[in-house]
Formats: sequence, C-alpha cells, structure tokens
Amino acid sequence: TDGITDTLYYYALNPLSVKNVSYNADVTSYPNPTDNEFIVNYELTNLKTPTLNIYSIVGTKLSTYPLNGTLRVNTVDLNNGLYFYAIEEEGQRVFVQRFNVVH
Repeated sequence: TDGITDTLYYYALNPLSVKNVSYNADVTSYPNPTDNEFIVNYELTNLKTPTLNIYSIVGTKLSTYPLNGTLRVNTVDLNNGLYFYAIEEEGQRVFVQRFNVVH
C-alpha cells in the first residue's frame, strides 16, 4: 500500500421538530398610493400577538405596531417611495403587502 488510509465518518442527524401552524389572514389596506396615512383592516385567526412591521424597499425595518383593531399607519415621516408591511406572529410572516408613499 501507499500509506494512505481512507476513513469514512458517519454522523447521525436527528430531524428538528417544526410546529405546523395554519394562519388565515384577511387583510385590506387603503389608500394606495398614500399621502399621510393608510388604514389596515384585518381579520386574523390563530394569532395570539400579531404585529405589523413596516419595511423599506431594501428590507430595513422602520417601525412596528401591535395589532389590536383597525390600524392607522402614519406615513408623514416616510419619503416618497415603495415600502412593504408585514403582519408577523412570533417571527413568522403571515402576510406581506407593498404600498406607495407619494407626498
């Protein structure tokens, strides 16, 4: 032999558990495009503590709102452009929608 020994390593991987949760989201928002504020109406099932997060077009989180009824989002401080809002529950995105700000 040439002195080279091949060794086979075997690693047993255990699957991680993943909770399977079904979310139902009926969400509308208006006006779009918006000037000073937009309104988000929603009906969410199976969500305990949902939040609405506003993101810039490049994915930077700009603000967070707790959801506990119809939400009025102030857009006065946002520059003209395209943004996204995401309804999230425990780090899981349940719903994503884009909106335009035009002052």
